[in-house]
Amino acid sequence: MKGFINANFASKSKLDKLTGMKVSYPVDPREENAMMERAGFTIDRENAIYVREGFGAFHSNVNEKIQSIDDLRSYTDKLLRTNPYSEIVRLIDEEGYEFVLGPGSPDGLGLPGLYCKNYKEIIEKEKAAKKAAKKEQGER
Repeated sequence: MKGFINANFASKSKLDKLTGMKVSYPVDPREENAMMERAGFTIDRENAIYVREGFGAFHSNVNEKIQSIDDLRSYTDKLLRTNPYSEIVRLIDEEGYEFVLGPGSPDGLGLPGLYCKNYKEIIEKEKAAKKAAKKEQGER
């Protein structure tokens, strides 16, 4: 699914002592998956995404304290003003994703998580588009 954390790949960030910048490095996805499952997530293995019952597919943690959907709207408006190409805004506007707030991931520092509640419909739409593209390519 576009823009979502892949359950088949995991990375951690650490501070590079030489540059002082955060760098990501790969870790065993089984470790990450076990941590997410302990936190109440399940893994949709077919689509390699994390899902939380009652919320949907996990996208990411948000960058600031958000208590309500109105706060989420303000957050996405702010994203749009600062970055008109924001992935979250694009997914809402162009792809039809419906986001809701829920519990963050275990490494989310207590911040809420962003979930796509209509992820099953989005996946079906993506599969139909791929199937149509294959069919069109086969007709050529």
